[in-house]
Amino acid sequence: QTRYDNLVPRHCVKMLGPEFALIRNDIKKYRPRSPRKIAKVKNILVNFGSSDPKNYCLKLIKMLQEHQSEFAQYDFLFVTGAMSSCKDELSSISDKLSFCNAIESSDDFGRLMSEADLFIGASGSTTWERGILGLPAIVLSTSKNQFKIAKDGNGIFHVFIDNLFDPSMILTILRDNNLYSKISEKSYALMQRCFDSTLSKYLV
Repeated sequence: QTRYDNLVPRHCVKMLGPEFALIRNDIKKYRPRSPRKIAKVKNILVNFGSSDPKNYCLKLIKMLQEHQSEFAQYDFLFVTGAMSSCKDELSSISDKLSFCNAIESSDDFGRLMSEADLFIGASGSTTWERGILGLPAIVLSTSKNQFKIAKDGNGIFHVFIDNLFDPSMILTILRDNNLYSKISEKSYALMQRCFDSTLSKYLV
C-alpha cells in the first residue's frame, strides 16, 4: 500500500491490488460458477506471450521431445504470437509428436484457457486472467518486472519454478493431483475482488 507514496501526489486515488486488474470481457465471460475441481491434469496450455523473445516454447517442446515416454499421457497445446521467431520450428516439431499441437495466436484465448487443466508460461498479465478462470499454472519469470508477481503469486495463482525445462521437476508438479484444485480455489476467490470492487465509480 505504500509502494507508490513517493511517486504520486497525495490527492491521487491509488487503485492497487488484484481487485483493480483490467480484465478483458472476453476473459470474464468464461469465468466458471465456482473454482475448478481438477482430479488429474490432461490438457496443458503453453504460452509465453506474443513474441517469446527467449524462445521458451521451443525449449520446452524440445525437452518434451527428448522425454516423450514420460509426457505422452498429456496433451500440450502451444500458442505462439505472430512475432515469435520460433513458430515455424515449433510447428515442425509438434507435427512429429502425437501429444503436442501448435497454433499461432488466437482471438479466443479465454476459451483456450477455460478448456485447459493447467497453464505453463510467463507470470505476466495472464496471472490475473488465469485467476478469473481459476486456472492453475506452472510459471517462470521471463523478465525482471515479472519476478515479484511470480514470487508473490506462488501457491496462490501458480507454482513458480526457476528451471521450467527440468523434466523431473515438471513431472513432480504434474503428478501432484492435490495441488491444482487448491490453487484454483485460492486464485478464483482472490479475483472475485474484480467483480466486487468500486472501480466503476472512478471511470467516466
